[in-house]
Amino acid sequence: VPAEDVHSRIKKAVHAHTHESLGVHRIRIRKAGEKIFLDVVFTGKDSLTLAETERLANKLEKDIISDLGNCDVVVSFKPHRTVTSPV
Repeated sequence: VPAEDVHSRIKKAVHAHTHESLGVHRIRIRKAGEKIFLDVVFTGKDSLTLAETERLANKLEKDIISDLGNCDVVVSFKPHRTVTSPV
């Protein structure tokens, strides 16, 4: 699969899931040999539960692996607003 096509397919899959979050903070894609490594960070809605973020991460991982095959997918979430702890 040509590199441009891989990037396009990954971005399409990621953006298909952004409606459940506030958007994508970062996408990192690299390839080592035949394996693709993907790191996606979503900006999460404040109302998302841990279970919902887990479901979204699992669905995205499943969709990308079923489309591209040999991938290592890491999905994480960044809170929409910064939470500060008292000093």
